[in-house]
Amino acid sequence: VRCGRTAHEPSVMAAALPEFALGVPEVYTVGQDFCLALAVALALWVRPWDFSDGTEAPERDANDQQSSSPSLGLVFLPVWFLCVAGDWLQGPYVYALYQAYGLARADIALLFVAGFGASMAFGTVVGSWVDSLGRKRGCQLYCVLYIVSCTTKHFNNFWILLCGRLTGGIATSLLFSAFEAWLIREHELRQKEGSGELVQTQGASQPESLRKLFGLMWFGSSVVAIVAGQVGDLAVGVQPLSPVGVGDLYF
Repeated sequence: VRCGRTAHEPSVMAAALPEFALGVPEVYTVGQDFCLALAVALALWVRPWDFSDGTEAPERDANDQQSSSPSLGLVFLPVWFLCVAGDWLQGPYVYALYQAYGLARADIALLFVAGFGASMAFGTVVGSWVDSLGRKRGCQLYCVLYIVSCTTKHFNNFWILLCGRLTGGIATSLLFSAFEAWLIREHELRQKEGSGELVQTQGASQPESLRKLFGLMWFGSSVVAIVAGQVGDLAVGVQPLSPVGVGDLYF
C-alpha cells in the first residue's frame, strides 16, 4: 500500500485523463458551432450580398451601378469561388502527402520554401506583368499553372514535386492579383458603357456596389474554405493513397 491506496489502483489524474480526452471533441464541436453562429451573425449584419449603395448619389450613377454590378457578380463570383476552392482544397494535405511519399523532413522543408520563394519573387512583378499580358489572360494562366501544380502531386519524385511547388507559388501570386485587377477594370468599363464616360475613382471612394462585391468575394472565399475542408476530409477517407501502374505515379 502506498499513501493509503494499492500500487495497482489508478491515480486520480490517470482516472481523469480519459474523461478529459473524451471531452475534447465536444469542446471542439461547441467552439466550431459558436464560431459558425458568430460568422452568420456578422454576415447578416454586414450583408455583403446587398448591392444597394445607400448613398445619395445621382440617380443616373446609382442606376448604372445597380444594373451592372449584380450581373458582374454573377459572371465573376462563381469563377472566383471555383479557383480559390482549388487552393483551399489541397493546401491542408500537402505536408501529409509528402510524408506519405516517404520524403525526409529536410526535403519537405525545401519544397515548401521553394513554393513560398517563388510566390515572393514573382509577386513583386506580377502586377505590372499582368497589366502588359492582360488581366483575363492572367486569370487563365493561373488555372493552367495550378492544374500543372496539382498534377505533379501524383508523382513520388522530388524534382517533379519541386516543379509543382514552383508553378503553385506563381499561381498563388496570380490568384491574389489578376482576378481583382480584372474585376476593377471590368466594373469601370461597364460604367463607361452605361453612362457614356469613365467614372474617375482616383482620389475618391470606390463605388458602393464595387465595395459590396469585394465584400461578397472575400466572405464567400471564407465559406468556400470551410466547405473545402469538409469535402477534402471526406475525399481523403474514401480511398487511401495507392500506386497506379508502374513507377512513381500515385492516386
